[in-house]
Amino acid sequence: VYAAVVASRATTLKQKDAKVSAPLREPECWTVTSATGTKCTAHRMHGCVLHDSHAEVLARRGLVRVLWMEIMSSKKTSQPNSPSNDQHCLLEASPNKQGKFQLRSDTQLHLYISCSPCGDAAIYPVTNDQIMLHSGAKVIVSKESGVDATVCGGEDCLLDGTNVAREKVQLVGKLRTKSGRSNLPPHLRSNSMSCSDKIVKWCVLGLQGGNLSALMDPPILITTIIVSKDKRISENSVAQQEALQRAIPDRVKRVWEGISPTDVSPQWHVLIPSVVVVKEGFASDKAAMESRVQAEGFRSDKDGYKSKSPVVASSPESSPDRKRKRNKTTTPLSPCGISLNWQYCDPDKTELVVGTRGICQGKKPKSARDYVKLASRLSRLDLLRLAQKYYNLQTPSNTTTCDNNASPTPRTYQEFKRAVSCPDWCERKTKILTSGILAGWLRSGKEGDFPMSNQSIKV
Repeated sequence: VYAAVVASRATTLKQKDAKVSAPLREPECWTVTSATGTKCTAHRMHGCVLHDSHAEVLARRGLVRVLWMEIMSSKKTSQPNSPSNDQHCLLEASPNKQGKFQLRSDTQLHLYISCSPCGDAAIYPVTNDQIMLHSGAKVIVSKESGVDATVCGGEDCLLDGTNVAREKVQLVGKLRTKSGRSNLPPHLRSNSMSCSDKIVKWCVLGLQGGNLSALMDPPILITTIIVSKDKRISENSVAQQEALQRAIPDRVKRVWEGISPTDVSPQWHVLIPSVVVVKEGFASDKAAMESRVQAEGFRSDKDGYKSKSPVVASSPESSPDRKRKRNKTTTPLSPCGISLNWQYCDPDKTELVVGTRGICQGKKPKSARDYVKLASRLSRLDLLRLAQKYYNLQTPSNTTTCDNNASPTPRTYQEFKRAVSCPDWCERKTKILTSGILAGWLRSGKEGDFPMSNQSIKV
């Protein structure tokens, strides 16, 4: 899967016989950040590991890095509250508050994905007899999510040691975790939320995340979500478009409906993203490969892909056994184990990350120090370093406090995040993830925390 955050900007053209500028029909567009996706991992190591290596998530983390780099460059200019003068700069000084930034008023951000994001948006019929595509993403079973064993098909559907299930009848509009092997021990399964759910959250809280929330006024939102058409469905089918609409814009609207107008600051604006399905795509993307295999029945390994027959799609009445049924003459199609990420701020550098390890490609790590050396530039650790640099927080012994509150200097990642995040943003995040359609969201606890200085790890 390939994903990219694309910026568009309204451009003007000086007319020959007039001093006024006339808008061009076509806006200027450029790729801000892009990534290919691969598998996820449950392994954790001092913020060095990327737990979720799906393309959409890496593209969004790449955008966070671009925003940090722009803000850092603004500190080096003569105007500390203005980003760099690069023609493709995304930010400008916020007119509402000193020291704050906002997306340029003439700029919009769009998310492109080569296939429907995993989770709710990937549940739609792929054949004329309404056989549903099996997303593989596990539904969250909890009182908060409104899903119990009875609804998902019985106690036998629940996975041992977790609060997720592989349901017999796929439910729509429900929270899900990433797809993955069900026979793994609970501690080895990824608990990352599905991309459909994460995109809904980004469309309300913004793409910038918590550590940037106090600097962005208002949050950075998505205008459009563009997805390439699934090659497995008929040309005139609108099933994929309807699933995208149901899973993202409709749910975003429901989240906003659950937020009281008095809880939203005047600078925040409601933006319901539009979804578009385009015919253009990649010859070797996930849907195209499975479509080709369905047509041929068998592939050789001559062009680098494992021969396979895709998972048989499930009808509402089908059993889990049918969902996992495969052609005995072929082997499963596996995604590339390496993901790539690229950002506009470093146009000559493309990073390679091993999905199952969540670190950069290199020698197999044998110690915590090796993990630090191989940490991705999109990892929590590296993005934290950018934030630390901005706030002049280098070590726990530093007496500098965060601009957002006067509490003692944070000593762990979670303490730092609470210290620098906008209080209103944090309150809104807690509210939407504990009530309404996103209630039951799986949030990382102490296992996702780590010391700020990594003093025990000397590189």
